[in-house]
Amino acid sequence: THPGTPNRSISLLSRFKDGRVLPIYLDLLKKRKDSYFRLNVLNAIGELGDKDANAPLLQILADDKEFPGPRNAAAMALGKNGAEEAVDPLIRILRNRNDEKHVRVGVAISLGMLKNKKAVEPLVDVLKDNKEDVQLRISAASSLGNIGDTRAIEPLEAAMKDPSDLLKNAAGIAFRKIKLS
Repeated sequence: THPGTPNRSISLLSRFKDGRVLPIYLDLLKKRKDSYFRLNVLNAIGELGDKDANAPLLQILADDKEFPGPRNAAAMALGKNGAEEAVDPLIRILRNRNDEKHVRVGVAISLGMLKNKKAVEPLVDVLKDNKEDVQLRISAASSLGNIGDTRAIEPLEAAMKDPSDLLKNAAGIAFRKIKLS
């Protein structure tokens, strides 16, 4: 077979959004270790929205030996799945400044998808920290807007004065979302 065939097959299967493929995907994750392949499988799992995937997704997210791409995809899939059991592990990763930046960005976005109020304080902490990567701060601002908690208003107003135009814009959008809700 052609080297890209398994990835194309996964992409095609994911279009059907049929939960019967979840065991196949989970089996593939156990057997294959190359990160690009795993990333494709995890993205396909995220499109399924199957809550039975949450426990394996949490294991992948927590595995710091896993490459950042698959961990990020696991975080995003947990958000898409509405995995409330993932909130505390996601917050732990968000707060871990030693964790990979791209993983933390995915975690911040996932927390915004979950809209759990427990995430407000950790997201505000990231937003306010000028030493954090600007993309992470942008993701935190956006997620705060999605959560819609008024505790984020003041930090978002402060972020609207940041030197980064991208952060100012994200903070402004999040601010307006909260004010209009």
